Amino acid sequence: MSVLEKIRNKTGLLVGIIAVALVIFVLEGALNSGKSLFGTNERTVGTIAGKNIDYNEFQAKLNAAIQNYEQNGQKVDEQTKQGLVDQVWNEFLANNVLKVSYTKAGIAISDDELYDLMVTHPHQIVVSQLTDKQTGKAYPNFAKADGSLDPAKLAGFAQQMTPEQEAYWKKVEDYVHDTRMAEKYNNLLKKGLYITEAEGKAEFEKQSTAYNVNYVAKRYSTVSDSAIKVSDDDIQNYYSNHTYLFQNPETTRKIDYVAFDAYATPEDIADIKKQLADIAADFKNKKTLAEDSALMQAENDNNMVDIGLFKKNMISPEVDSSIFVAEKGSVYGPFQENNLIKIIKLEDKVNMLDSAKVRHILISFAGSGAAPEVKRTKEQAKKMADSLLVLLKKDVKKFPEYVKNFSDDGGKKMPPTKKEGETYMGKDGDYGWLNEKSGFVESF
Repeated sequence: MSVLEKIRNKTGLLVGIIAVALVIFVLEGALNSGKSLFGTNERTVGTIAGKNIDYNEFQAKLNAAIQNYEQNGQKVDEQTKQGLVDQVWNEFLANNVLKVSYTKAGIAISDDELYDLMVTHPHQIVVSQLTDKQTGKAYPNFAKADGSLDPAKLAGFAQQMTPEQEAYWKKVEDYVHDTRMAEKYNNLLKKGLYITEAEGKAEFEKQSTAYNVNYVAKRYSTVSDSAIKVSDDDIQNYYSNHTYLFQNPETTRKIDYVAFDAYATPEDIADIKKQLADIAADFKNKKTLAEDSALMQAENDNNMVDIGLFKKNMISPEVDSSIFVAEKGSVYGPFQENNLIKIIKLEDKVNMLDSAKVRHILISFAGSGAAPEVKRTKEQAKKMADSLLVLLKKDVKKFPEYVKNFSDDGGKKMPPTKKEGETYMGKDGDYGWLNEKSGFVESF
């Protein structure tokens, strides 16, 4: 049994996301029936920040939480299930309320900071996961001589985890990340709160002063509704005395208007198509791009002109099946599509690759902006590139070696989230399959 399996069996289920002053009402009967807690929608569990939480989505997360709990060899009774319901609801609250607040407040955790919390200076969550609850000391594989957690041993373990250990470690990492985000947010709230000395004294006196009071109370609920008669004058008097409660902060205007919808009649459409049929014939007779451009400029009503290279399924379904087998200069239309009447002309056809597998070596020079520390001139960079090209043509297997020794491409560096032996975009200069939409500069 692996070390993390032992840890997992001893520590049980990781619990919830840290919440800030959140009151949760969960009715388990609603989860079993699929009815709403806060509304009438039978497929809604509740509403958070105006967003309905779907019953199926909630139930799926709850089932996953129950399954994780049972995998630890523990039985899920009614009390435990209620706790898991609260935990899942907390996760929805965190995702829809807290994490939104974190983003607005500009709170973030970098990869380096998270690594520090997980390995270099382990967070208390990590320490607790690697501590024997009976002895209070770290497990032998992670312990110093005094029984405390050894970050060096933890770092060594993190470099050689099995896929199963990585999956569990990722859960711990996510929990540490969310907890640290909440800690930062709470600290911001604490630092943002301030009370004056006078307010402190007043609050102290309020809490420390006692009063003896005698009073007589009659509950309004003892008075029958039918015994009270509210007249229109009573309502008007209440309104007149409380107009400040009914003020609208926005200036309003009362406007009467009449609208006339301008739709083309069938006769209008037929007339437009007739005119465009003549234009289509003229379009077909044009022989040069300049003539075509002049015609489009003269006849186009809304200046919507789409000129470019198109692949299958990129143009109107009206002509997509036929235009790719048509002759150069063919004209299609007029035809109606999306409240527009169109004419399409096939200017030319080009056969070209839609993608290519690419790896590259970048040689920078002073002033290019690619690598500020590089001092070589553009001519020197060109000479180096030409030399490498000659060598690669003789032995292309040395490409990774040349990338390592000569390329100024920052993408060749291994990301901090990867380990030795893993693949990533840019490794050995290899960027995989690319196409015209891959985001490279136009010249490339």
